Amino acid sequence: MAIQDDFSIAATGDIRYTGTGSNYTVIQFHRWLGDLMDDGYASGNDILDITDATASERSTDNIIKLNSPYNIDDIAAQHLYDGSIIQGVAEAVIYDGILVYAPADTYLQIIQNGASAAPNFWTTSLNADVNNGISHRFMLKVRTGGVDIDGRRLIGQTRVFGSTYSEFKINGTSRGNNVLALTYATDLNNQTAVATIKGYTNITNTEGYRAIDVNGDTTSEYYYSEWNRANRTINHLFERTKWLSRTSTSEDGYTGTGTNYPVGNGTVTRVAQAFANGVVAQNLTRARFRLKKVGSPTGNLTVNLYSITGSFGTTAVPTGAALATSSTLDVTTLTTSYLEKELGFPVATQYNMVDGYNYAISVEYSGGDGSNYVHVEGNATGSHAGNLANYTGSWAAVAAEDLWFDCFASPLLYELPGELFRGITHEIDVNTPSGTFQPVEPVTWTGGAGQMLAINSPTAATKMWIQLLTGSAPTNGLTITGSQSTASVVVNVTVTERSLSQPFIGASTGTAIIGSYGLGVESADLTSSDKLFDLTNTQRVPPNNVTFTVSGLIIGEDRVLVGPENGGVLNVGQLVLNTTLSASGETAVVVTASIPSDTPTTGSIRIELNSGIYRRVDYTGRAGSTFTIAPTDFTSDNASATNDVYISYIDKLATATEESFTVVYNTTRSLFVRVRDGGGTPIKTFETTASLGSGGGSATAIRTTDA
Repeated sequence: MAIQDDFSIAATGDIRYTGTGSNYTVIQFHRWLGDLMDDGYASGNDILDITDATASERSTDNIIKLNSPYNIDDIAAQHLYDGSIIQGVAEAVIYDGILVYAPADTYLQIIQNGASAAPNFWTTSLNADVNNGISHRFMLKVRTGGVDIDGRRLIGQTRVFGSTYSEFKINGTSRGNNVLALTYATDLNNQTAVATIKGYTNITNTEGYRAIDVNGDTTSEYYYSEWNRANRTINHLFERTKWLSRTSTSEDGYTGTGTNYPVGNGTVTRVAQAFANGVVAQNLTRARFRLKKVGSPTGNLTVNLYSITGSFGTTAVPTGAALATSSTLDVTTLTTSYLEKELGFPVATQYNMVDGYNYAISVEYSGGDGSNYVHVEGNATGSHAGNLANYTGSWAAVAAEDLWFDCFASPLLYELPGELFRGITHEIDVNTPSGTFQPVEPVTWTGGAGQMLAINSPTAATKMWIQLLTGSAPTNGLTITGSQSTASVVVNVTVTERSLSQPFIGASTGTAIIGSYGLGVESADLTSSDKLFDLTNTQRVPPNNVTFTVSGLIIGEDRVLVGPENGGVLNVGQLVLNTTLSASGETAVVVTASIPSDTPTTGSIRIELNSGIYRRVDYTGRAGSTFTIAPTDFTSDNASATNDVYISYIDKLATATEESFTVVYNTTRSLFVRVRDGGGTPIKTFETTASLGSGGGSATAIRTTDA
C-alpha cells in the first residue's frame, strides 16, 4: 500500500490513519502532504490542494511541523516514525521520535509519567533496522495541551523473565530521534520455569527500614527490606525478585474468534468475560480485546474489572461496583476491521487482585445506537474456563461463549506494580518531622512525586529513601509529605542520587548474591559468598552460615535430638554449670567457659538436674558464658554448680520431614544424632554421628521397624 491509501485528510484538518498496518517515516509523510498541496483541486478523502494553507513545514528530515488546523491523532502517530511531529498553537502537541538500539526481538517497555506507557504498540519490534542494531523506531506523545508530559522524561526498560534486565533514561526528549540503548540477552542464572518460580510464594519480604546484622558482628546495619528465601536457594530468591519485577505478563486470556458481540447498540451496553487470577496477588495493569466499529459511533469506551457472582464457567456475572476502570478509548479511532486494542489501568486506580480468585473483565460503551456501535470479537463455542456475560440493564451469563481477551498483571512491590519498581533513586537528609509516616508510602513535594521505601524514624526522621516517580528530585527546604499518613519532613540540604541495579536485587553468580544498594536479606539466608550494601552504601559480607539437616522423619511421631558428640556418643558434658539454679524465676544459665561461637543465637540447652534428669530449657540469647532464658522454676529440682550442660541443636518432635538448624561456621563440629519413634509406626532407635563443616552437613534417619 502507498501512503495515500492509508491516510485521509478532512476539511477540518484532521489527518487520520485508515490503513491496516503499514508505517511511514515523517519525511515520507511530509512529502505526501506536499504532493497534495500542489494539486489544482482536492479529490477523494484528501481535502488538500493549492488553495489551502501550507499543511506542513520541514525543519529537517526528522522534524516536521503541522500548521493549524492540520493535525494527527495518537492512532496516526503510531504509524509514523524516524522523527518528530509538532502541531497546534504554541506547539500544543509534540510527538517525539524514539530510536532503540537493542538486539532483535527485544520486548520494550516505556515508563512515562510514573506509569507503563499504554498502549504498547511497539512490543518486540517496530520499524526495526536489524543491520544497524536498531530494534524499534516510533513516535511517542511527550506534550499535550501545551504542557510537557512529566518534563518529556522517559525510561526504557527490558524486563522479560529469563533474560537480562536493563534500563536507559531520557531526561527530556528533544526534536528528532531520541536514543534508548538497551541490552537483552539470556540470563543463565534465570532459567527456572516461570510456573515454578511463580509458585515460590513462601519467599517473602518485610518492607521498610530494617535492622539486620549481616556481617555477624552483633551490631545491626540498616536496609530498606528484609527478604526471606525460606527453604529456597539464594538463586531462587534472585529469580523470584526478577519475576515479581518483570514487565506485566498475561495472567489469563483466550484467543477464540469468529463471533461478533455488540456493545453500545442501544440494547447491550456491557459485555464481560470471567477469568482467573493465579497463585499470587497482582495488580491488573492492562487488558486487550479485539474491537471494530459498525457505522460511525462516537464517544469513549472503557474496560472495567468486577468481582463475580455465580459459578465460574457457567453462570458467572459481574457484581457490585467496578473495582478498576481503564483509560478511555475513542471509538471513532476504531476501523471496520477487527484490531487488537490495549487499554491500560492508571496506577493510582489499579486493583490488587487476590490470589486464587476469579473476576470479570468488561468492555463498556453506551454512546451508540442500533446503527452505530462497537463489536467485540469472541467465539460462540468457546473453550475458556470462564464464561461470557451481557448487560442489558441486568447481567445475563452465557455459559458456552467466550470473548477474545488478554489480561496483564504485575505483583506489588513496595506498594508499586512490580514492573515500575526500580529501587532507591535518592537518599535525602531531612529535619522538622511532623506526624507519623507509614513504613512505605507515596510522597510528594513541589515539583515531584515518589515512593518512600524507607525512613529511619516514622516520627523523628533524619533520613528518607525514595524512588523518584515523576518530576524532579526534591531540593533543600522543600517539604515532603506522605500521601497516606499526611506526615511531613523538610529536606535538609543533602540529597544523594543512588545508582540502580538491573534487576533491582543486584546480581547473582548462581550460588551467591551481590546485592544492590540498600537491599537487605535475612542474615540466616546468607553465606560468606554473598555481599550486601547497607543504606550507608557500605559493603557487608556475611559470616559462613551453615545448615545441618536431619531428614527421613515422620511428622508428629519422631523425636529428634542432635547434640555434641565425643567418642561416638552424646557429649552431655560439653559445658559445666558455674552457678547453682534453685530459684523460682531463674533467668540466666552461666557456664564455666565461653559458649562456643558457632552456637545458634537462640535455641535450647539440656541441663543436668540433681535428680539426674537432663532438663530441656529454651534460651533467647547468649553472650560470653551466659545463656538468657525466660523465668524458669528450679525449686523442685535444683541444678548444682558443676552439673553438666550441653547444647541441643535440634531437640523436638518433628514438625516436618526434615528438621534443621543454622549456625555460623567456625570450625568443623562433630555431632550426635538420635531419632526415636515408639508410637504409631515404631522403629528401632536410630543413632549416628555426623559432621558439620564449612558446607553444612546432614543425616538421614534409617527406619528399621520395631513393630
